[in-house]
Amino acid sequence: MSSLANIGRQFLLKSGSQIVSLLTIMYFTRILSPEQLGQYFYFESLLGMVAIFAGFGISGATEKYVSEKSDRSLWFSSGLFLIICTSIAISALFIIFNSKVHEILSSQYLLLFIIALVSTRLYSIYQHLLRAELRAATAGSIDLARFVVIFAISFLLVKYGLGSTGLILGYILSHVLLLPISVFISKTSVTIPRFQEGRELIHFAKYYAINVLGSKIFYLADVVIIGILLTKADVGRYEIAWRLIFAGMMLNSIISNTVFSYISKSYGENDTKGITSEIGQSLRYILLIPFATAAGAFFIGQEVISLLFTADYTTPRLVITILGVGFIFQAIFSLFSRSLIAIDKPKMAFYATTAAITVNLVMNLLFIPIFGSLGAATATAVSYAFAAVIYYFTLRRYVKISFSWTRLKIQSSAAILMAIGLASTIKWMGKSSDILVIVYLLGGGAIYIVLLLSSHKIRYDIIKLLRETRY
Repeated sequence: MSSLANIGRQFLLKSGSQIVSLLTIMYFTRILSPEQLGQYFYFESLLGMVAIFAGFGISGATEKYVSEKSDRSLWFSSGLFLIICTSIAISALFIIFNSKVHEILSSQYLLLFIIALVSTRLYSIYQHLLRAELRAATAGSIDLARFVVIFAISFLLVKYGLGSTGLILGYILSHVLLLPISVFISKTSVTIPRFQEGRELIHFAKYYAINVLGSKIFYLADVVIIGILLTKADVGRYEIAWRLIFAGMMLNSIISNTVFSYISKSYGENDTKGITSEIGQSLRYILLIPFATAAGAFFIGQEVISLLFTADYTTPRLVITILGVGFIFQAIFSLFSRSLIAIDKPKMAFYATTAAITVNLVMNLLFIPIFGSLGAATATAVSYAFAAVIYYFTLRRYVKISFSWTRLKIQSSAAILMAIGLASTIKWMGKSSDILVIVYLLGGGAIYIVLLLSSHKIRYDIIKLLRETRY
């Protein structure tokens, strides 16, 4: 299956996952307080940060070598063994740190945290394996099922009065229940791991891990710092805004994650044209949505949050807008960082990501105590822009990068015209009802799509994506 076909099918499946996820959050914002929901978001964000060290980049390294090598079972088994070892070791260290040094997580959640850490790492490496087998759409199907399971279990447990603990249990059990299915449908068997493969995986992973850390830091650091310096209610409100913007950006992560194995495979075959082709094709699609999302966030982002998640979770308009602008750069950073690792340059990715992480952490620590969530959004957006620039100049040392400036002009112009249309309509009709907000949301999207389709080049790209997805 071609990368474009996998991207198209992944997009459909990920859309389903995002819809289920948003419906889940919409439901629980009406049942739980920002404080309770913020506790769940804090648990999830802290888990994500600790999972970086438990994973140590091994899952990504395993995906690369499995996609390149012929003896898949040996490479995967070695990676699986390493993941189990690192998960156990980091779990023990976290327990010691949390109890002896500084309690960053309440003891009532500690056991759940350890179970979540191990189960998510095992689930993650099988998701990487399916992508390495060039079956990203299959991985997407399993992830869609996982979101459905999260809602079903959380609904029952919260109904019985477990509150944020019910959400946490739903999150954990979704990974535990879907893991056996991933194991069953994978085409790679488990065998006895070997020291040589394990050593190579660790050598690659030690640089890859910092890239994973970078992508997670941009997402998790602000939430964790808000949770420590401000309140859990602030976490809940900021996370809702973050997730709403992120839902509009899912095509970016789908593209960068899917093409990784294809670029890696081309690199293993010394197919330079194949690498250039995959990156060039990805650049045609990766900015289709971000421009419109940023424009829409400014004009109706606050109202959409109030409509979907109640007024208790609304954040300042500027916060949502800055996050939307930041994700334009996130799209580029995501693709280029994954591409650099796919062509076996993890050390260069290490240097670029370290610089970006430093900027992000320093800005978060400086801005959040003063400006709150606005400072967190600014730190995220500036860090993404900085990372995108660094990775562009680093990657082009090894690969020819060809931006289609005509397409970028059309996409940005369409977003500007959509924004002008929204501004004019809002000035005339106001935003006095939820029905009007829905009309603006659907109308703005329709205007943007029509403007995009008026371009022959973009119309061809979209039709090609739909055709590949179908077959």
